Amino acid sequence: MKIPDDAVIPDGKITNYLLVLKAKDDKSQFLAQAGFTQNNPDLLRAAIRELANNVEAIPDIQNEYGQFSLVIGEITGLDNCQIIATKNIKDFLNSALIFPNLSILKPEQIVRR
Repeated sequence: MKIPDDAVIPDGKITNYLLVLKAKDDKSQFLAQAGFTQNNPDLLRAAIRELANNVEAIPDIQNEYGQFSLVIGEITGLDNCQIIATKNIKDFLNSALIFPNLSILKPEQIVRR
């Protein structure tokens, strides 16, 4: 299923949750490595919307807040991002392209950071 075009991402979900440093389950430092900060929340919203428009959503948990959906894919970072998250690390190991300022990591390595 696709996330509807009129689905709302509340401002607070981005500015008071995703982009705020948390002691537990922090997402802000990961997003900052892709260039998303409190200074540009609309760019993160646009990147999430672009992802939702291009992949299928998978039904996830349901609770008192409603039905949650899982969207798996890549969010395009901004200029000066520092990490590429990919399951295809071997493609970068012998590449003719050189990324001197980037770390190439598997998604699970980023979660552990």
